[in-house]
Amino acid sequence: MEQEYRRITISPSREMALELAAAKDGRYADSTQGEMIRDLIIRGLRAWKAQPGQSGEAVSYTHLRA
Repeated sequence: MEQEYRRITISPSREMALELAAAKDGRYADSTQGEMIRDLIIRGLRAWKAQPGQSGEAVSYTHLRA
């Protein structure tokens, strides 16, 4: 079953753009930019939810890289 995605726009700072470019050239070389951004967002959400004082169920993302 194909996933339906909602388009969003972000404006990264220069520093963040450099970090994203480095990640794309490294770990995410075989992924599209969209896949990379989705993976980074889900990882960030999981890390945020794991912090003390945060609640909510774990986020499900079937394409998460190990």
